Amino acid sequence: MLRDRLRSIRNFASAYLAIVPIASMVVVVALAVAALVWLGGVESGFDAKTMWDWLDMLVVPISGVWLAGLFALAKARADRRSDAARALAEERTQVETLSAYLECMQELITGQHLPSSAANGPGKAMARARTFAALRILNGTRKGILLRFLHEAGVLNGAAPHMELGLADLTDVDLVGAELQNVNLEGANLRGGDLNGANLRGARLQGCLLNDADLGFADLTAATVDRAQLATCRELLEARLPDGERVDEDVWANLIQG
Repeated sequence: MLRDRLRSIRNFASAYLAIVPIASMVVVVALAVAALVWLGGVESGFDAKTMWDWLDMLVVPISGVWLAGLFALAKARADRRSDAARALAEERTQVETLSAYLECMQELITGQHLPSSAANGPGKAMARARTFAALRILNGTRKGILLRFLHEAGVLNGAAPHMELGLADLTDVDLVGAELQNVNLEGANLRGGDLNGANLRGARLQGCLLNDADLGFADLTAATVDRAQLATCRELLEARLPDGERVDEDVWANLIQG
């Protein structure tokens, strides 16, 4: 909401500022003419002008500036309505995508099509295709909901999970404080993800992209992840490394320096 409001204000300001040069030019020209007349530099023929004559002369530029301001205000309101409609449509898409995905996956899991499927069977292929398609649409918050669901359903656990997420788009995923013990995310793209305080004990994270991810206070005890990956994180302070070591400022500096 704040971002949309700021965008609307910015649109109004840019639209209104577009008339500033015109208004400034009118004012400058008027002042220049007035100065020349006052100094006697030109024969103006304005000596006999009444106050009403001067008001008539000012009607056009003042009306122009006023109308331009109304136009800018109308445009800003139209942009605000457009932004609101776009945000509403995006929210509807997010809700529908996640709901359809969860319904489909629930059927696959409860119907035993996924757990009992062969490594490259139709159940696993459908689950993987549905998951990757949904992740390309969902925002970080709903990606987190999706991942929590799969983990709690036991689909991503252990060395041989029912579904692999190699190369899955988990960018900007919101997994703050998530319980993800023994989760298998090998090869997943976790760039910019927020895993602050997440329980990742025994997680398999080899090959994961952790660039700009927040793993502060995360528990990585016994997790499969190397120091080079962790060095790319945005935050790692107070996390527990695979060997149980707590990350303080010195450990964090050593990790970054390699």
